[in-house]
Amino acid sequence: SVPYLLKTKLSYGDIGFFSLAAYPYSLKLLWSPIVDSFYHKGFGRRKTWIVPIQTLGGIIFFCIGLVIDDILKSDHINVSLDIAVDGWALELLPKELCEYASTCQTIALNSNEFCSKYFGQDEALDEGFLSL
Repeated sequence: SVPYLLKTKLSYGDIGFFSLAAYPYSLKLLWSPIVDSFYHKGFGRRKTWIVPIQTLGGIIFFCIGLVIDDILKSDHINVSLDIAVDGWALELLPKELCEYASTCQTIALNSNEFCSKYFGQDEALDEGFLSL
């Protein structure tokens, strides 16, 4: 849907290149049986994947932050996290609300862009909003 929205502003080559970001998510069909099958019974089916992937993702993103100009290619971790979160959402929601899980996740993911566009600052900051 995003390439469709951008078709008036970008060339077909740019849209095709942008669409490459969706390929790891199209492989969820192959990876999801592994995520659903292997887990630690004492820790839980979803937490077995979510906690380590979030931790590993945090460590990787911290390290990437140190060398962000050199490296920006870490989407495989997010695909695994996305599979586990999808399954967790379906387990948590009542059956009559499961059809709304994808919509809620999409709205949550895109709300960042909306908030920064309409509620953000007019000028870019010289330094980060938060510092460590």
